[in-house]
Amino acid sequence: MRTLYRYLIPLCLLLVALPGAAQELAVESFRLLENEISANIEGPNKRIDQNGEVAALIKIQTTETGFRFEGGLLGIVDTKQDVGEIYVWVPRSAKRITIKHPQLGVLRNYAYPVPIESGRTYEMKLICGHVQQIVQYAPTEHYFVLSVSPVDAQVTIDDTPVTVSSDGTVSVLLGVGEHNFTVQAAMHRSEAGIVTITDKKEKMSVTLAPDYGVLQVSSTPSGAEVYLDGDYQPVGTTPFTTRWLTPGKHSLSFRYPSYKSYTADVQVTGDGTTQPFTATLQPNFAEVTITAPGDADIYINDTHKATGTWSGRLDAGRYRVEARKALHRASVQSLEVEAGDNKHITLTAPTPIYGCLNISSSPIGARVFIDGREIGETPDIFSEVLIGTRTVRLTKAGCAPVEQQITIEEGKTATLSFTLATQPILRNRIFTVKGVSFTMVPVEGGTFTMGATSEQGSDASDDEKPAHRVTLSDYYIGETEVTQALWTAVMGSNPSSFKGDQRPVEEVSWNDCQEFIKKLNALTGRNFRLPTEAEWEYAARGGNKSNGYKYAGSNTIGNVAWYESNSKSKTHPVKGKQANELGLYDMSGNVYEWCSDWYDSSYYNSSPTTNPTGPATGSYVFRGGGWFNDAWDCRVSNRNYFMPGFRDDNLGLRLAVGSLQ
Repeated sequence: MRTLYRYLIPLCLLLVALPGAAQELAVESFRLLENEISANIEGPNKRIDQNGEVAALIKIQTTETGFRFEGGLLGIVDTKQDVGEIYVWVPRSAKRITIKHPQLGVLRNYAYPVPIESGRTYEMKLICGHVQQIVQYAPTEHYFVLSVSPVDAQVTIDDTPVTVSSDGTVSVLLGVGEHNFTVQAAMHRSEAGIVTITDKKEKMSVTLAPDYGVLQVSSTPSGAEVYLDGDYQPVGTTPFTTRWLTPGKHSLSFRYPSYKSYTADVQVTGDGTTQPFTATLQPNFAEVTITAPGDADIYINDTHKATGTWSGRLDAGRYRVEARKALHRASVQSLEVEAGDNKHITLTAPTPIYGCLNISSSPIGARVFIDGREIGETPDIFSEVLIGTRTVRLTKAGCAPVEQQITIEEGKTATLSFTLATQPILRNRIFTVKGVSFTMVPVEGGTFTMGATSEQGSDASDDEKPAHRVTLSDYYIGETEVTQALWTAVMGSNPSSFKGDQRPVEEVSWNDCQEFIKKLNALTGRNFRLPTEAEWEYAARGGNKSNGYKYAGSNTIGNVAWYESNSKSKTHPVKGKQANELGLYDMSGNVYEWCSDWYDSSYYNSSPTTNPTGPATGSYVFRGGGWFNDAWDCRVSNRNYFMPGFRDDNLGLRLAVGSLQ
C-alpha cells in the first residue's frame, strides 16, 4: 500500500482575531447543582453574608477573566476569578446580577431563573466574545475530498481504512492515478468506486441507500409501553418513532395499566420509509366513585386512597373497601367490578369507640373542655368520650383554670375530681410616665394551637409548621404598640420616619428596644419586657376568647389592619382599627413588632409545650405585618426575623410583663 500523505509543507501562518458576534455578554444556562455542598461546609468555598447566613455560591464558566459583578440592593458577598471558572458569592434571596467587562460588554440585571438559597451552589455558563487563531496551510499535493451520508459510514481507499470526520467528510492526499474506494454503513447498501487523481483537487459525494424501515407507533390511549420482537425491555412509550428496523416482519406488543395487552405483526419495508402504526387498546377497568361520610379515610385493599370521596379506575376483580377513622371501628364493604362498569359506592360511617368520664368539681358549675371542645358543666357523667389520651380542662369565673390528661378506655368509666382555687379578677392596668399614659391588658393563660392552623390554609409557610399545642401562664400585654409619645418621654428623642405622638414608634432595633425597656423599668419599678413569640401569637389570636380568625380580630383584614392596600404608604395613629377579642389593637398591620425570641425555622418541630422562650441562637423574631405589607404578611401565624441591630420604618414594638401584682 502506498503512503497516502506524501508532502505537507507549511507556507504561511494566519492569525485572525474574531470577536464575539456582539459586544454583549449572555448566559447560556443557569442551574442549581443539586449534589454540590462545598459552599455549605467549612473550607475555601464557604462565605458568610451580611445577615450572618451562609452565602450561596455561583460558579461561572467562561474562558475570560477581568469581570466586575454588581448584586443590586443585596450586594455581592465575595468573588474569586480564575481562567475558566469564576466564583461569585451572593446572599440568600438575591434576585439579579450585573456582569461587566471592559472589552466584552455588559450583562445588565440578569434575573436568576431559580430561587437563590443559603449555602447552595449554582452553575452559570457565560457566553462572550473571544480571540481565535486560525492556522492555514498551503498544500503542495492534491486532495481527494469525499462527503458521505450517513456521516458515520466507514470508508476504505485502496483497501486501507481512512478517518471520517464527524460531519461525514474524508480529506486525503493521493498520488496521481486511479484509486479504489468503498463506503459502508450499518443498515445501508454499500457502494464502491474509482477516483482518478490528476493535477487538481477531486471532490465527490456518496449517499448510501437505506436498507431499513422505521415505524411511527401510536396508541389509544397514548402512553403505552411497546415491546419489540419479544424483548423484555420496552423500546418506547407511545407516541414514538422506532429505531431503524431490518426489512421483514416484526412483532409489536402494547402494555398500559388497566388495559388489556395487545400484540400485532407488521411488515417493515427496507427503503427507509417511515410507516405509521396505531393500536387501539381495550379497557380492563371500571370507573368507580367511593364516598365516605365526614372526614373518614377511604382504603381499598389496605391502601389509603383519599379522605371523604375518591374517584378512579379499578381493574376488573374483587376488592375490600373500608372507611376508617382514628378511634373508630372501620366500616367494610366487599366490591366486585367488571371491565366497563360505572359504579358509585357509599360507605357507612365508622363507628366511634367510646368510654365514659365521671367528672366533678368544687365549686360546681365549672365549664368542661375535652381537647379544647366544651362538652358541659360539672358535675356530670359524659358517656360518649372517644377512647385514648384526652386533655380535660375546667374553667370557672373567679377561679384559676385546671387541666389534666386522662386515658379513656372502651366500656370503662374514668373519674376525675377537681378543686378550683379562687383568683383575683384581672383588669386592665394603666401606667403614666412623664405625663404619657399607656394600658396593659391581662391575658389569662391557657392552651392553644400555635402555627399553621386550619384558618391559615395554604398561606402558611413551612416555618409555621407543624401546628402544635402550647400552654402559657397569665401575663399582661400592651393594649397598643408603643407610641412615639411614650418612647420620647422615656428616651428623650424620637427616631421615627412618620412623626406623630399617637403613631407607633418605628426605626427601632431590637437592641434599641432593650435600652428603652431598661429605662422604662427604672422609671416605673416594673419588669416590662418584649413578649415571647408564643405570648404574642396567643394574644393576637384572642387568648382563651379566640374566635379562630386568620388576622388579629377578624377574617376581613381591612377591619383590623393598616396594610399596603389602605395605609397610603405610612403608619397611622394606634387604635384606628377594630380591636381583637382581648381588646388589643393593631396586632395585624401598622408596624411589625419585635419579640424576645431567637428565630429557628425548624424550632416548631421540637419546641417546649409550656411557656416556650425560643431557641438558643439565631436572629430575633418580629410579628404582625405592617403598613408596607400585603395581607399574607399580616396573618397571626406569620413569622419574620432579622439581626438585633436592624431598623426599619415598618418595625416597632409592644410591651409585655409577667405579673402586675
